[in-house]
Amino acid sequence: MNIVGVDVSGRHAEEDGHYNRITACVSAEVDGFNVFTVRDVNVFVVCTREPPNLRTLTEEVSRALNGLDKDDEYMVVAEPGEFFGEPEWRVSALLGAPFKYAETVAEREVVEMAHKLAYGVYRGVKMGLKVAQSPSGGLG
Repeated sequence: MNIVGVDVSGRHAEEDGHYNRITACVSAEVDGFNVFTVRDVNVFVVCTREPPNLRTLTEEVSRALNGLDKDDEYMVVAEPGEFFGEPEWRVSALLGAPFKYAETVAEREVVEMAHKLAYGVYRGVKMGLKVAQSPSGGLG
């Protein structure tokens, strides 16, 4: 089964009032318990004064997904808090991709990989790292 684990860091305003949101996607081949292959990763960075809402988060995740090398058939997985606990069908409709909240050991592990990637880039941005976006929406 091919999944894409998603995590978003930087949901809270910085001291200057900006939001530095980092969306990380990790594409992997898994079964219920094992991660067999990490196929690709992509990160999308946005700085805004607007707080995140369901629509902006799904748009940012969609942009990160578009820059990712993935199979035609895949499932996006995330932790329930990532999309404010909205029903899976609603998140799927907004993303334009199959979606579910992580349940299995392997799904949780891939989401954790995405979390570590997003948080690492977030810390770098806070420390002054300049991030350039590629035309596909990911890091250049």
